[in-house]
Order: sequence, then C-alpha cells, then structure tokens
Amino acid sequence: MPLNPEDIADCVRVLEELVADRGELVGVDAELCRRLMIAAGRVSQPERQEQRMLSSALRKQKAHVRRKTNEAQLERTVIRRQRLQPVFITPDPVARIQAEGGSESAPNPEWDAPALEGVRVCYICKAERTRLHFFYDQLCESCGDYNYQKRSQTADLNGRVVLISGEPGIGIVVGMQTPIARFGSVGFAALASATLRDATAIMIRFMPTITTGLVYRLYLDGEQAVLELIEHVPLGAARETVVFALSTALWRITEMLLGRSLVADVEFPFPEPAYFERLRTAAPGLCTFDSDLHRVRFAARELDAPLVTADPAAARSALAQCERELVALVPPTSLVDRVNESIWLNSTGILSPAQVARRLGMAERTLKRRLAEFDTSYSQLLEEQRKLRACELLRSEASIEEIAERLGYSDASNFTRAFRRWTGENPRAFRRRAATSGGPIR
Repeated sequence: MPLNPEDIADCVRVLEELVADRGELVGVDAELCRRLMIAAGRVSQPERQEQRMLSSALRKQKAHVRRKTNEAQLERTVIRRQRLQPVFITPDPVARIQAEGGSESAPNPEWDAPALEGVRVCYICKAERTRLHFFYDQLCESCGDYNYQKRSQTADLNGRVVLISGEPGIGIVVGMQTPIARFGSVGFAALASATLRDATAIMIRFMPTITTGLVYRLYLDGEQAVLELIEHVPLGAARETVVFALSTALWRITEMLLGRSLVADVEFPFPEPAYFERLRTAAPGLCTFDSDLHRVRFAARELDAPLVTADPAAARSALAQCERELVALVPPTSLVDRVNESIWLNSTGILSPAQVARRLGMAERTLKRRLAEFDTSYSQLLEEQRKLRACELLRSEASIEEIAERLGYSDASNFTRAFRRWTGENPRAFRRRAATSGGPIR
C-alpha cells in the first residue's frame, strides 16, 4: 500500500523525537528496536539496488510532470481546439488578422509563445525547438508561420477559368462529367430514394451540407413542376459557370436515376453565350435566357416516377448520415453538449462511449479524461439524457414498455426503478400528473 505524505510526516516526527531523547527507546522491545535501527540505516544509507529504484522513481515523476506541463501548453494551440469541433473551420486569412491588430506570426496579440519543458523536434525540418507555435502543436515557429500563411493564402480566379481550361463553356463540360458521388451523402441518399419526388426533397433539405450560398425551391404550377435556384450569396461573374455546371450535372444524374431521358424547359438568368449553340445537345429541352431566376420546368407527374436505383435500406443509412452532417453545421458550445448530441444521433439505439469518442474524433480514454475536467462522465450524461427523454416520451402515446426499450433498458421494471430514482415517482404517476397539469414537469 503506497504511503501518503501524512504517513511520512508521522515517521519523521517519531525519528526526530528519538534523536532528541534516545531515552524514549527504554522499555521498547529489543527486537522492535533492532528493526527500527536497520530500517533507519537502510533509509539513510540505501543499498545500490535500492538507490537505483529511488532514482528511477524520481525520473519517472519528473517525466510525468514534464509531460503534463507540455500537454497543458499544447492544448492551448488553435489546431488542438479546432480538432474538438465537429467541423474543422478554416483559419481567417492573414489580411483579416492583420486588420484586427494581429500579425502573420501571431494572429492573437495576447499569445505569449510559451516555452516547452525539454527539447522537442519539429515534425517538418527536424530542428530542435523549445517554443510553441500559436497554431501548430508539432512545428517550430519558422515552419509553423510558413505553413499557416500557405493554408490561408487566397487568389482571385475571376475571369481566369477560360485561360486555364481553354474551354469557354467549362460549366457545361464539368456538369456532364460530374458523378453523383461528388454530392456526397446527399447524392447517395437521392440515388437510393423511391421516387423523383423523394430525391428532390432530399436535395432541397440537405443542400446546406453541400453549399449555403445556393438553395432550391420546388413548387407546382398547374400541371408543371418548377424547380428554382435561389442565390443566397451573389455569384457575380461566376454565375454563368456555376449555374450551367449545377443544372447540367443534376439533369444527367436525374436521367441516370430514372433510367431514361426527362424532357424539361430551362430558364437561365443571363444572356445566351456565344458558345452555347455548340453545346446545346447537353440541354434537356427548350432553353431560354435573360430570365429573373434559374428555373427548370417539367411535367408534374414525373415527380412520382419510380427510380431504377431505389434501395430502402441504403436510403435509411444515407439519410441518417445526411442528418448527422446537417446537425454538425451548428456545432455545440462545449464538449458536454457535443457528447449529449452524439449519444442520441443513432436512431437505432444509444451509442457506447467508444462509439461517441470515435464520432468526436478522439480516443475513448481521451473522452473520459476530458469529461472528467468538466466534473462529469459518460454515464452521468447518459442518465441526464435518459431522464429528459423519458419525461418527453411519457407525454406521448407510447407504452411504458416501448419507452423502456427506446431508452436502452432491458425491461420496463428496470426503467421504472430508474425513473423513480430520478423523480421520486413511478412513470404512470408522472404521466397522470403531466396530463392533468399540461405544463412542463421535471
């Protein structure tokens, strides 16, 4: 059993009293006195093996303290904080940082470039380093500044697309070559949908996971279905290229989903370009220009046309992934909030600590350690979430057995005991009280 500082202090006090008055040993058993003398002598004059053990323990303690100190400093770097976020946000460009009072090497004017305990080696140049870069945790200041400037570099490519590609109709060409996988989870969810209506609804709902600058709107105009593209962010000089690329890609994908061609009339919000006649065969029907918005008109009955690629199981899986990506666009404010969100992201049940850690991009031990810094744990958060969910579900028509199963309990009796521990009453009493009061009950 390891000794604590109080035990050592008691031992020192006894030895000091014996040094001050050896008469204290009078009346003590001779064997006990002998053991005392041997122990005191071995502590003051240890054998070589004992000395090595003490030196090793001291080295390990110093190394542990050094690691803890360095880890605390490394956690201050921007890249470590951003790794905790569901979506990694690109750093601000250097020009904006300088305008706010920072510099290229220290965007945060309050950064003190702390020293690290011991010498570390830069991951890139392998030079020894003792100072910490504000953004990178594994680079020296020189390599860190260089890489940070590179990752935030920008260049204005407006009007240069033709010079680079040699094709003025690059938008149409790109759209014809764009696979459905380019649209990520939204593309796979649309691919597995049952009808064209379902695929269109998925694209409209989850468009923010692809871009927040554009949004589609679908409505009926008599016997025609109309799909409009609305710009939340003005496209400027890139409008022609972007609209051509997006409309061509979506129509080629639609033909693949239906297994046949689909006749449609298209309106474009810009004048007809000179090169369009050469690429007109890529259009699905009549094309008009100088419209107020980009619109696609087709027969409304086509919305209920079945897709040849329909797959209900794949659709459920892809939709769940789309939901997760949509939720991740609004990151919670703390690790505790993110764990609470992640516990219930799986519609088929509760995620385990290992699954939650993997979803948050960290090891399970790291998750436990960081939750401990908030004076909580996975099991405590799960209990709180179960209580909140139970109170919500008890206001629904679900039976006690169904609620117990949805909350991850093996049977209704276990759920009843847990609910009584949370609220002091059983679920049925809570449900009756909630039904009569009508207000929120916790």
